[in-house]
Amino acid sequence: MNSSKLDIILGPMFSGKTTKLLEIMDALDNQNIKYIAVKPQIDDRYTSKENNNFIVSHNLKKKECQVIQNLDQVLVQIKNNKTISSTRSESIEYVIVDEGQFFQNLYNFCVVCLERLNINVIVTGLDGDYQRKPMGEILNLLPICNTITKLSSKCNVCQKDAIFTHRISNEKDQVLIGGSDKYIPLCRYHYVLENNLLTTSV
Repeated sequence: MNSSKLDIILGPMFSGKTTKLLEIMDALDNQNIKYIAVKPQIDDRYTSKENNNFIVSHNLKKKECQVIQNLDQVLVQIKNNKTISSTRSESIEYVIVDEGQFFQNLYNFCVVCLERLNINVIVTGLDGDYQRKPMGEILNLLPICNTITKLSSKCNVCQKDAIFTHRISNEKDQVLIGGSDKYIPLCRYHYVLENNLLTTSV
């Protein structure tokens, strides 16, 4: 019987997604549960190019991970660890994907892990970009996931719950890696205000 599960952790920047993920990794380590943790090569915040193999939160807590360009690299590693079989004595039980919105083929990768390999998957990422538009494939996972955790930050203006990421620089590309130098979290009221979205029409 396939008992694998997919857990998704969503939220704007500065909402504690990575901190929560690091807590999960600590718990898996304490239980001696085998897992692979990966992050996209594009995400080099808080690390140097020579020392980028860490998942790092905004408060600079970190744990070692693999830095990859393509999720197929994980499947190759799983196969080499004899996980693709009917027995799981040598198997990896979890795959952890940080910043999932940056990975192509995320949906298919999760389906393979869950339904072919019986491996649990945890994915964290942004549920929207600075324009509140979907990023990558992460929202495609909602129909196939077991749990969704939606985190919020604190509004940079009023300190109420913030569910949006607001870009404070002038770049227009959807993908722009950065921290507090590029983004701030905002509540709905201040996001609408800052982006001139107020309208009198209904």
